Amino acid sequence: MRPFAVLLRREVHAYAVSPLTYLVLTLFWLMQGFLFFLYVETSRGDYSTIVRATFSSNFFFILITLAPPLLTMRLFAEEKRRGTLEVLLTAPVTNLQVVLSKFFASWILFGGLWLPVALHFLVLSSYGSAPHWGPIGTGILGTLLVGSFYCSIGLFASVISDEQMISAVVSVVLCLSLLFLHFLHFLGPPADIIPYLRHTSIPFHFHDLAKGILDTRALTFFLSGTLFFLFVSWKMLQTRQWRSP
Repeated sequence: MRPFAVLLRREVHAYAVSPLTYLVLTLFWLMQGFLFFLYVETSRGDYSTIVRATFSSNFFFILITLAPPLLTMRLFAEEKRRGTLEVLLTAPVTNLQVVLSKFFASWILFGGLWLPVALHFLVLSSYGSAPHWGPIGTGILGTLLVGSFYCSIGLFASVISDEQMISAVVSVVLCLSLLFLHFLHFLGPPADIIPYLRHTSIPFHFHDLAKGILDTRALTFFLSGTLFFLFVSWKMLQTRQWRSP
């Protein structure tokens, strides 16, 4: 456990000294503040409308899809560029600890991107009747679950890429694929595969969480997807270690 804690501190520190971290935080917080102000102004005090817009709008899905690739593109690609990955893999730590430390560091930062959402509702509640915290809580939980799925995809993309931009592009393509599977039925695919397309899309599973419904199917989907890409990343890292001289 101690090696993992050391690795996690190393990754968190790497984020803390990176200018990109503060650029992403600033842009996302400003965007969230503007969008929340817009939702409040157009909702006329209807909390359900504000919550629904916060967790179901097109802007929400754009932000939640673009954030993880930006946060994860450097995780392994930067190590390869600096030539420190081989040193890390020969250190007295396991490959799984390396993968998990990088994943949790990116996920922690991803969670920090969405802190203003909770603060916005806390501030809003002080000026009127208390909002329905159920949909807000499940909406935040769903956001973190989607983030874990997307961060694991970004980690995988960084493992298989030597350049940060390539990693970001691969991650964005994979994340967008999961986002738009929900809409492929408009293209007229065979009727037999339409249910499968819907059940493998992010909006389908996130929809109930945004309404305050804690569905175990959604939890299983997001956690299974996260574990799958973490497992594949771990195996890819092991393969690289075996091939290295």
